[in-house]
Amino acid sequence: MREHGLPDAFLRKRWRAASTRQNPFHTPAPDLLGRDSTAAAPDRWWVADATRIPSGEGVLWPARDAFSNRIVG
Repeated sequence: MREHGLPDAFLRKRWRAASTRQNPFHTPAPDLLGRDSTAAAPDRWWVADATRIPSGEGVLWPARDAFSNRIVG
């Protein structure tokens, strides 16, 4: 493969430490606005997700449907 210039299998880079350190004793902040995060029907409300998905084209940040919790974009 090296002679023909073909790449070998993709190997993951070593694991990096998280950029923030969480305090296990911290309590979450209260929702002062009283928002309801449930949707009445599918494809009515899409929300951003904080999940980072590395890909060959760069980093992807998915959007999900609040009703079915499936990834839509």
